[in-house]
Amino acid sequence: MTKNEVKANNKMLKTLRSSVLWYMRYVRNTPRGVLLVAVFLLGFIMRAPISAIAPIADVLADKFDTSLASVGALSGIPLLCFAMFAPVASYLIGKKGLEFTLLVAGLISAFGITLRAVGSFKIMVLSTVLIGMSTGLQNICVPLLAARDFPKKFTLINGINSVTMSLGQFFATALTMPLVVFMGVELTLLSWLMLVVIFLVVWLIYVYRKRRGASRKFIREAGKISRAARTATSLNSESFVVPVKSRSKIFVSEKVDDSSTIRKISKLQFTYSICLVFSCQCFSFFGLSAWLPSIFQSLGMDPSGAGIASSITQLFGILGSICVILLLKRLSFTRTFIVIGIFWIILPLGLLFAPKFWFLWLACSGIAQAANYIITFSKISAFSRNQNEIRKFSAVVQMVAYTLASLAPSVVASIHDCTGDWTAPLWSFTVVLAIMLFVGIYAHSRQNYSEQARKSTSS
Repeated sequence: MTKNEVKANNKMLKTLRSSVLWYMRYVRNTPRGVLLVAVFLLGFIMRAPISAIAPIADVLADKFDTSLASVGALSGIPLLCFAMFAPVASYLIGKKGLEFTLLVAGLISAFGITLRAVGSFKIMVLSTVLIGMSTGLQNICVPLLAARDFPKKFTLINGINSVTMSLGQFFATALTMPLVVFMGVELTLLSWLMLVVIFLVVWLIYVYRKRRGASRKFIREAGKISRAARTATSLNSESFVVPVKSRSKIFVSEKVDDSSTIRKISKLQFTYSICLVFSCQCFSFFGLSAWLPSIFQSLGMDPSGAGIASSITQLFGILGSICVILLLKRLSFTRTFIVIGIFWIILPLGLLFAPKFWFLWLACSGIAQAANYIITFSKISAFSRNQNEIRKFSAVVQMVAYTLASLAPSVVASIHDCTGDWTAPLWSFTVVLAIMLFVGIYAHSRQNYSEQARKSTSS
């Protein structure tokens, strides 16, 4: 290596080292730094315990002596829970705050993961409901955390969460079958408990440090008020009146702004269009995630290879989370969504007409599915006027979308059972994604936004 190359490498290493040290000091000295770690861990536990079911669907069907459609319901039940508990999450956040809601979600997830190691199919269904309940609460909390604590980095924080979700799904899809061969079904499914426990520890540290910081802030403000009051008393005791907040309020978790909004989201066309777009996204994503291993097995792959191949979608979701942030800085929401929609629809069409190039089609869809998740909630944040509207939009959109997506694994399995192959299910995904593309162009258009804002204000 030349001297210039050595200098360049040393400079790069110094820059990387200084960045790592800065982040470590940031985590150590501020509650927000701990919050970033919690968001990172939260992404891992949001989808991975659910995604671990699809690669071993055949194993579970043999183990519990049940049909493949019944096992497919284990992938659909959590989605129904996402929808059912979205309004509950919105209400709980408004009453108790984000900190309390996420703590409850983590405890429920830990109990559900522990319960499904019992080994009965009925217990498996109950534990899946609990895990779905926990994830339903987390789905609403993450966009609100980004809007409250990182308002200028909303898209970036959602991107970090999406990256870690993709990583969790990748590891769950790729490693579940090999781990089942090595240590059995129960221990494999129980292994995700470790990440949940780590998240709970980090979350409690964040809550403690945030409350300790609030206490110190109260003491400083109380000292300033006391000094100012003494000064005012010596000058004119009637000219200085300062309202003092109760100290007990400092130790209550911050609540998301619950001020009343001018607009009723049920009367906005944007609400219905974005609900349909996200419903098509969730239906296609969870339907394909559930049955891609089976589709690849029909193409001649062995079960382990099919599980690893299916995980490529989640792996490229990391790239999609980064790409959408860069695209939104250069393109409008509408143009960015058009690129995402085209990349999404490539997967079913590619598997229909050129299955030999499955790696390319999976890469495109992986980029698209992660990017579409981020752009949807970024647009909701941009369209909303305050955090109260973000909370309501998130609850309504997720309730509708996950209700329809919960039917995807069973509907796709039924279509497959009726036709005997995977051609008809792939065509159904193509139709759903085409609807998403055309409706999404309307939902993300700026003209529609300005018109809706003008009409809602005048009304």
